[in-house]
Amino acid sequence: MIWVGIVGGVAVWTWWSFLRELDSFEEVVPTGAVPALRPFVSVVVPMRNEETNASRCLHSLLGQSYPDLEVIAVDDGSTDQTSHILDRFLEKAELLRVLRVGRKPEGWNGKSYALNRASRIARGSWLLFLDADTKAEPELVCSLVNRVAKSPCDMISLCPRQVLDSFWERAIQPVVFLIIMRSFSARKANDPTSKTAAANGQCIFINRQVYEQIGGHKAIKGSILDDFSLAGLVKERGFRLCFADGRKLIRTRMYKNLKDICLGWRKNLFVGADRNWGNVFFFTLQALLLAALVPTALVSASFLAGHSIGQVPLSTFNYAALTAALLISGVVIARIGSYFKLAIYNVPAISIGGLVAIGIMFFSAISRSVGWKGRVYSQEPINVARTRS
Repeated sequence: MIWVGIVGGVAVWTWWSFLRELDSFEEVVPTGAVPALRPFVSVVVPMRNEETNASRCLHSLLGQSYPDLEVIAVDDGSTDQTSHILDRFLEKAELLRVLRVGRKPEGWNGKSYALNRASRIARGSWLLFLDADTKAEPELVCSLVNRVAKSPCDMISLCPRQVLDSFWERAIQPVVFLIIMRSFSARKANDPTSKTAAANGQCIFINRQVYEQIGGHKAIKGSILDDFSLAGLVKERGFRLCFADGRKLIRTRMYKNLKDICLGWRKNLFVGADRNWGNVFFFTLQALLLAALVPTALVSASFLAGHSIGQVPLSTFNYAALTAALLISGVVIARIGSYFKLAIYNVPAISIGGLVAIGIMFFSAISRSVGWKGRVYSQEPINVARTRS
């Protein structure tokens, strides 16, 4: 009974902490109101073999309501139709500039090199770095400019809405994102007194002067997790960081099938855990507890309905414990469904997703390198401080 109480206590505390982190994000409210003071904004999108995403992404950026901006698309050595798509857009889009970069120098992460090159030709006093698999609402840039004017910060990163269309996306993506949210708390990331730094590279809005003072992407050129590394530098140098909820302003579909999910997270997870086996253990524990959410709710409901566990009638303590487990797991299940826009009947998929996520972390931990979009990424430790406090 003691061990049951300990395990139950750990589970309830972990589930509750997931719930708290989901509710701790500041939501950046969409607004189309153009501010009186309008800094020029350079929107930079690196593209490598993005033929399925390029048109959607560029259409959304060229339709922004903010008047003072440019869009720089960086063709990072694409071997598919990305380059031709960019050429077609160039013919009719005055706001668009296309930068084609050649072979990246030794020691550089491809994305960081592309962003570094683009930042050198950008004209904006603010830089907006976006991934090519994102789709921005027309108010995105306006809302970001208004947000930094209202409550000054030097870098703000938004978490987009994750579009989850397939079974494996709905099963695995919520598990991984929930663990990342809990491990790199937005509350701590937004606290200037905390060393915790976090960002989502799918959407980063940063003051140009601050970007240059911290050394830009050149300072983190070899980092696989360039977003976290950039955030770490911003905080380390005493600048103000904000990590916020941008689900009403931008959306993304990171991976479309199980293979891409496994390769994509295998590239990042062990590095994100600081190559620390203790962090791998805690990732595994959290994934197991998320996998246990739905079974816990179902088993608790079954025992309560039958007023017994097997042939043993429920005691007052059993009733209280099972009721608490049912209520808490039920609330967390509902909140996860709401946050990730999942129908309630899709949430049970995370029971499978939690186990798959553990497998991905294991293979990430034992892999020395991972291939992604025609490049090989070494599983090297991050050189920039990203400590938790």
